[in-house]
Amino acid sequence: MALSMVGITLLASSYLAFYFENINIQTSNFFTSLRGRVAIITEVIISLCLSMTLFLIDEWYKKEQLIKDLEQKHLESEIGFTNNQINQHFLFNSLNNIYVMLDEKVNTKNGQSHIFIKSDGMVVKVFLDDITYIETANDYVYINTIHKDRYLTLVSLKNIEKELPAEKFMRVHRYYLIGINHVSKLEGNLIHIGKTKIKISRALRIQVYQSIIGNKLIER
Repeated sequence: MALSMVGITLLASSYLAFYFENINIQTSNFFTSLRGRVAIITEVIISLCLSMTLFLIDEWYKKEQLIKDLEQKHLESEIGFTNNQINQHFLFNSLNNIYVMLDEKVNTKNGQSHIFIKSDGMVVKVFLDDITYIETANDYVYINTIHKDRYLTLVSLKNIEKELPAEKFMRVHRYYLIGINHVSKLEGNLIHIGKTKIKISRALRIQVYQSIIGNKLIER
């Protein structure tokens, strides 16, 4: 902007200086002469051009600055939103894992038999003996109970398996963890828990049968 102003000013000054050097008219008669009027009109036009140029440059600069500011704010908003989403997910998952792991360890030491989980924005107390089976749902698990309650909580099946007592719960499939005491039937590669049929992984079939039946099978 400054360079444009200086350039136009120098151009106008040079033109007027050249123009006036070749005028031999008395000052009193200059403004009424044709050449004097041309000089005045030319100076006015140059001044208007200079003003308009400065105005346009100033508007362009303001527009560019506004666009940059808007882009920066939009970028900051997107980054803030992404960080907020990541932080909420991480915090929720971490708190839920802490609830499950710490409470289970305390309960085991005190001879208690329940855990606390976070579900639907609430902290829920679930008794271990009430849990029939647990199934995965991506990053979540569904905890099913004998009371027909079904809790969705943000914790992996692997993590919750580590914290549950092995004498009461076991993995029968990559997607399922069962409460051993709630098994009513074994049918080939299926486990019956109430009216629910759960598939047994081929790799775990022998282990599952041994853990559930043990030496309690009565045969002829």
